[in-house]
Amino acid sequence: MDGVGRDQNRSVELRLRENPGTCLRVRFDGTTARADLGPARQADAMLELRAEVLETVLHDPYGIEAVTIGYGAVA
Repeated sequence: MDGVGRDQNRSVELRLRENPGTCLRVRFDGTTARADLGPARQADAMLELRAEVLETVLHDPYGIEAVTIGYGAVA
């Protein structure tokens, strides 16, 4: 299994369908993490979803489980 070691740099982007030109990018290197907003770029992983789904994930008492249980995936 490929884990994140101290010498590996990784990045993840969260993109909202309502605003495709801007994303939240989180970069980490095994010891530190940084986040910023900016234009979408190439990332190691990307999650794209509607704003209403993200709002549910952040504010519902059950978080991501409120979206994924029973559906199998975030659409």
